[in-house]
Amino acid sequence: MRPAAAPPPEAAAADIFVVRDLSVDFEIQSGFLGLGGHQTLRAVQDVSITFRRGACFAIVGESGSGKTTLARTLMGLVRPTSGRVEFDRVSVGDLDGRAVRRMRRRVQMVMQDPRAAMDPRQRVASILREALVVHGIGRDPADRRRRIEAVIQQVGLAPMHLDRYANQLSGGQRQRVAIARAIIVEPQALILDEPVSALDVSIQAQIVNLLVELQERLGLTYVLITHDLSLVGHFADEVAVMYLGRVVEQGPTRDVVAAPAHPYTESLLSVVASEDPGEEKARVVTLLEGSIPSPLAQPPGCAFHTRCPHARRLAATLAPDRVVAVDGRAVPRVCATTLPPAHRFAGPGPRSASCHFPLHPLA
Repeated sequence: MRPAAAPPPEAAAADIFVVRDLSVDFEIQSGFLGLGGHQTLRAVQDVSITFRRGACFAIVGESGSGKTTLARTLMGLVRPTSGRVEFDRVSVGDLDGRAVRRMRRRVQMVMQDPRAAMDPRQRVASILREALVVHGIGRDPADRRRRIEAVIQQVGLAPMHLDRYANQLSGGQRQRVAIARAIIVEPQALILDEPVSALDVSIQAQIVNLLVELQERLGLTYVLITHDLSLVGHFADEVAVMYLGRVVEQGPTRDVVAAPAHPYTESLLSVVASEDPGEEKARVVTLLEGSIPSPLAQPPGCAFHTRCPHARRLAATLAPDRVVAVDGRAVPRVCATTLPPAHRFAGPGPRSASCHFPLHPLA
């Protein structure tokens, strides 16, 4: 398979995805047999992110943070409640019919569990051929076969794997097939939804190295969905950290990892093991009490204040009239009552954190 054609200079300089004030709500039936009426689940709230062409942008957060819903909205699989998603300056929500198919050829997704994403009745060659047929790629069966044989070797497998079924492959081999199916249609961007979390640790590094190699060779843009900040530190150029549907911190990965400004980011980073034995011995783990609140009953103010160790430390230094009790613990009143603004940081790349009391000084 030939590499993707280089975009013209004006397109190469542009942002590939632009998310503007995006919110996604789902109506959930409550009570026995849905007789309790409807509740609104706010999966994504007021998210604005710009994805640079050719870069890897990571979206990080716990289960229930909204990161997968955001990814599905980028693909056009979920429609926004408000706001918009633009791909190459065109609103994804305005596309229909053939325009949607053309867009989905240019933006492919690699799922967390490749076994669940493949038809167990199909051989690998048939799985890859189907992608070509759906998108009308290939002059004839011989041309399609050449493309299939080329892409299977490009992902580090041999032609003999084309005659196997998914259950005859190892987990790493299945993920390579999933990646091959995505890139065989020559996309511009890949959305990687937890692409290595289902794999053995020994195989994860191989898949990450393959993705890095393919990005360099094909000029791909990656949107990486993950909860693993150790992977983000080695792989991503930029990162957005999500909590209960909101982006609480975003910026260049190097800056965010070196000096997290939001207490939630700090807690996620504190559990990442260091390669330096001295640093690992001195590492202090910030444990969060409790679990992430339900999106159906979100706390007022800063949603993280119910679990924030930084807020509890600050409360001990504030005057009594600036403090309230939440679940028997004192926290600053402003954290419990007022949504924090997105503070901007100075630096080589755009960076922000939504916290009333950032961990590092603002410029």
